[in-house]
Amino acid sequence: MSSLINMTSSDMTGVNYTKKLYFDPNADEPKEDGYWITDDELRYKLTNLVDVSENIDEVLYYTNPLHRLIPSDWEVGKNKGLHHAFIVFKTKNWWWSIEKNAEGLTIQRAKQLESVRDVYRRAKRTTGETSSTDI
Repeated sequence: MSSLINMTSSDMTGVNYTKKLYFDPNADEPKEDGYWITDDELRYKLTNLVDVSENIDEVLYYTNPLHRLIPSDWEVGKNKGLHHAFIVFKTKNWWWSIEKNAEGLTIQRAKQLESVRDVYRRAKRTTGETSSTDI
């Protein structure tokens, strides 16, 4: 993710949204399967990857600081620092994350929660002064 120092107000408000979609169907596999994809390609891929009868069993809302140097009020729960929000949901067989930022829309799928909660496009998420489990 972009650091706060490099972000413009248009980046933070979504004005410069790229309309690109990044999809990683196996985010916890060692071989990188993530790629940029169009909406039509995603629809085609999902028909081959997703069991449409599989229900969403749980939906979680997470935030993480946009920059690791956010003041300590982030860690004590005052949430005064700027942050990025994303959704994680669980189906019978998978954990999914979906999020939008200035880089585009990202959808990740993995067998382990940590692979989509603690990782963004195969890199550890920004966590401020705390561990990734405190995202």
